[in-house]
Amino acid sequence: MLLLTLFAGCRTPGFRERTEDAMKFRRSLCEETVAYFATNSGPLTLSGSMELARSRTLKLTQVQLDEQLAKIQRTTAFAAFLPEVEVAFSRSATDVPIERSLGDMTIQLNDQYVNTTSITLTQPIFTPNTWLLFTEAKKALRARDLIRSRAEELLDVQVASLFYQTAVSEEMLKTYMKQRDATRTLSEQIDALAQHGYALSAEKARAKARLSSDNYQLRKANDTLTLARARLFEILCFWPLQQIKVDGESMKTVLSRDWILTDAKGDALRMSRDQVKSLSPEELLWQTLVNRKELWAGDQMIEIRKTEVLRALSDFLPTLYGSTSGNYTTESLQLPTQYWAGGLTAVLSVFNGFQTINSYREAKARRQAEYQTQEDRALALLVAAFEAWQNWQRTFEQRDVTAQVLEAAESDYQVSQARYHEDLTTLSEVLDKLALLESARVGAVSAEYACALAEIVLRDAMGVGLNETRTMEKDAAEAFRKKGLLNGTLKRQE
Repeated sequence: MLLLTLFAGCRTPGFRERTEDAMKFRRSLCEETVAYFATNSGPLTLSGSMELARSRTLKLTQVQLDEQLAKIQRTTAFAAFLPEVEVAFSRSATDVPIERSLGDMTIQLNDQYVNTTSITLTQPIFTPNTWLLFTEAKKALRARDLIRSRAEELLDVQVASLFYQTAVSEEMLKTYMKQRDATRTLSEQIDALAQHGYALSAEKARAKARLSSDNYQLRKANDTLTLARARLFEILCFWPLQQIKVDGESMKTVLSRDWILTDAKGDALRMSRDQVKSLSPEELLWQTLVNRKELWAGDQMIEIRKTEVLRALSDFLPTLYGSTSGNYTTESLQLPTQYWAGGLTAVLSVFNGFQTINSYREAKARRQAEYQTQEDRALALLVAAFEAWQNWQRTFEQRDVTAQVLEAAESDYQVSQARYHEDLTTLSEVLDKLALLESARVGAVSAEYACALAEIVLRDAMGVGLNETRTMEKDAAEAFRKKGLLNGTLKRQE
C-alpha cells in the first residue's frame, strides 16, 4: 500500500518541466557561444574548429568511455596478481559453560565467552588464465586507444566538410551579391535608355526578370549559408543562429603542407604534394595498408583472439595458490591460543563435461573469423582510398578548367558589353553572356575549395593525417576552459 501511494504521487513530467529544461539549455548554450566569440573575435579557422570539436562535441563520448572502461579492465586484470588479505573476527557466547560427564568426572568443553581473530594472506603463484587475461586487457586498451584516435580523425574530416560548406556558402553569397549589383546597374541603364526610346520594352522586362532572379539566388545563397553555419555549430556545440564568419583561406592552407608518409623501414617520410602526385596508385594503396588505424586496431583484435585460444588451453593446466594465516582465540581450553598456519593449494580440472574443449574450438573459430574480418576491412579501405585518389586528381583538373572558363566568360562578357554600346549586338546577347559569367564565377569558387576538401579526404583515407598545426591560442583556450565552457554540454548532462 505504501509503494502504491508513492508511485501514485509521482507525476509524469509535462510542459512546465520541458519548458524549464529548454530555457536552461538555450541560456547555457548561448552563454557559452557568446563567451567564446567574445575572446575570439576573428573569423573561425579550420584548425580552431577542429580543436573545438574535439573538446566539446558529444560524438566522441562513446569511444572515450570505451577507452576509460578498457583502462579500468586492465587495472582489474592486474589486480589478480596481487595478494588477497582477509581479516575475520568472531565472538561466541553461551548462557552457561558447556560441560560433559565422563563417568565420575565432569569436563568443561568451552568458555562462556570466546573471541576469535584471524588474518589470512593468499598469493597466486601459478595462474596462467589470469596472466592471459591481463595480456588481453593490455591489447584491448591499445585497440581502444587506436579506435579513439581514429574517431578523432573522422571528426576532423566531418568538421572539414562542414567548414567547406560554410566557406563555399560565404563565397557564393559574395558572388551573388556582386552579380545582383551588376544586374541592377545594367537594369538601370536599360531603364534610362527605354525612357529615350533606345531600348525595347521586352529588353526592359528581361532585365527586370534577370534582377528578380538574382535577388532570389541571393536569398537562396543566404539561406544556404545560414543552414551550413548551423550544421557546423551543431558539431561544435554552439548556438546555431550565431552570426560569425569563417576564414575560408585557412582551409586552403592544407594544399601547402607536406605529406608525412611511411617508408619501407616504418620511419616518417616527408614529401611535397607534387611528389605525392607522381606516386603510383599502388604506392598510395600501400600507404593505406600501413597507416590506417582501423587496420592497426584489427591487428590488436587478432592478437586478442590468439590469446583467447591460449587461455582456453590454459584451462587444462593446474592453478597454484599459496596462503598463510595468523590466528588468535581467547578460548582458555585451547592450546596454544595463537598460532600461524600456511599451505599450498593446487586445482586441476580433470573433467568438466567437455566445456574446456568446446571453449578451445570456439576460440579458434573466433580467431579465424577475425582474420577474415581484417581482410574485408583492408579491401574496403583500399577501395575507399582509391576512390579518394581519383576524386583528388579530378578536382585539380576541374579547378584548372573552371579557371579557364571564368577567364573566357569574363572576356566574352566585356566584348559583348562593348559591342552593345556600339550598337553591334542586342541586349539579349549581353544578358546571356552575363548568365554564363555568373555560372563560371560560381563554378570557380566551388572548385577552389573542392581541391582543399578532396586533399583532406585523401589524406584521411590513406591514414597519413592532415599534418594540422593548431592555431587556437593556448591562453585563450585555457581561459575558455577555466570558465567551464569546454565540454560544456557534457557538464550540463552530468
